[in-house]
Amino acid sequence: MRNLITKLTLKPQFEAYRVVVVNPADKMNNAAANAFLKCLEEPTERTAIILITDRPAKLPATIVSRCQSWLLLRPDKESILAWLKQQNIQDNRGRIAWLGAGCAIAGARLCQQ
Repeated sequence: MRNLITKLTLKPQFEAYRVVVVNPADKMNNAAANAFLKCLEEPTERTAIILITDRPAKLPATIVSRCQSWLLLRPDKESILAWLKQQNIQDNRGRIAWLGAGCAIAGARLCQQ
């Protein structure tokens, strides 16, 4: 987290925007979360910070109060299979859906490796 905070103090030089993803955000200890607050309160220009967690109740209230929450639900298996069919991925669609644990894109990537 300290390295990330150091990097975030600098403006992006070559990129139009900088995106930082903290996943899983609920694994930050109190010291890390408190140190990260300044970055959340005053991010550098052209910087987006995304915190991902499936346990929002585990995040410190100070972090939650500075973030916008979006609830993203996993699609059902039928939707995943339909999407895979649209992508012309025919073989082992059920296995791909299972490998991706509800995320068709992740499952498709796993099968391409």
